[in-house]
Amino acid sequence: NSADHLDFVSVDGMAAMAKAGVIGVMLPTVPLYVGSRRQAPAARLQAAGVPLALATDFNPGTSPVDSMGIVVALACLQMRMSPAAALVAATRNAAYAVGRGSRIGTLEVGKQADLQIYAVDDYAELPYKFGMQQPSVVIKAGRVVVEDGTVVG
Repeated sequence: NSADHLDFVSVDGMAAMAKAGVIGVMLPTVPLYVGSRRQAPAARLQAAGVPLALATDFNPGTSPVDSMGIVVALACLQMRMSPAAALVAATRNAAYAVGRGSRIGTLEVGKQADLQIYAVDDYAELPYKFGMQQPSVVIKAGRVVVEDGTVVG
């Protein structure tokens, strides 16, 4: 259903992924920790018809980063994804990549309502202010758990 660590994916590999409906999981923090400058070819994967997801790959060896804000920012800054594409990759496509797209990842009737609300004028600001933006409201499973930046749940 998904494949990650695609830094060296071939053109044939991209075509096979697209044909099989495999989601390419981009892990933009990994190169920072393994000393590489090579990111997975997000634009080429998208052009080949591979849907993209974003993830942290959180682990003590190759990516001790648990911040999706940093992941989205690096996807925009290093992988040249648009803010819209990065947010879709971090939400809807990520949910499908882990086999949970029917329950999470988008705001729809019947799905678990998990969301964060930020005090910005435009969603496109989020990736360019990583580390500065904290959600003003967090809703988990339909319940408000953070309001005005304070844990309430």
